[in-house]
Amino acid sequence: MDQAQSTAAQHDKDARIAILTAQKQAVEALAKADQIKANVMWRDITDEARLCLQNDFVNTRNDFEIVTLAGDAEAGFMADQTQAVLEEVDRKVRRSQIFSARGVGEYYIYNKDPEVAASVVATMSRCGFPARVMPAPITVAGIAGAVPPGFNPSGVVQIFINTRKKPHFSYD
Repeated sequence: MDQAQSTAAQHDKDARIAILTAQKQAVEALAKADQIKANVMWRDITDEARLCLQNDFVNTRNDFEIVTLAGDAEAGFMADQTQAVLEEVDRKVRRSQIFSARGVGEYYIYNKDPEVAASVVATMSRCGFPARVMPAPITVAGIAGAVPPGFNPSGVVQIFINTRKKPHFSYD
């Protein structure tokens, strides 16, 4: 192989490496973009999830209190949708806000009857909204919403729609 052929072969090899490196970087950039998009998109209740929730909640005789963190517009939007689902099956809904909460999560459910709380958790989780039972009611400082006519506070199910996981950005 003469010098010209060797140089051409090296340039060809370098070009293939550059193409593969660029393709790898493009895949990594798309993956980061998808992660950022997933972190900042607002939760939503699809038509399928709405039907799933309504099919189970139509049998729940309890009224609901939806609690969100004050000032969290995304959780408030999800609370609006959740309230609409519940009201479509004739559940009474009270909305409240709290001023602080620990951690980050999705949905926490409390009812004084652990079986009721577990049933609501099962429904929400099965319908695509991962939930956990809270061991105690939310009683921290906040703003209790107006009580709708006919609301029965004695067996209320609290649904706490916590703030979403905070987006994580890295510069690596």
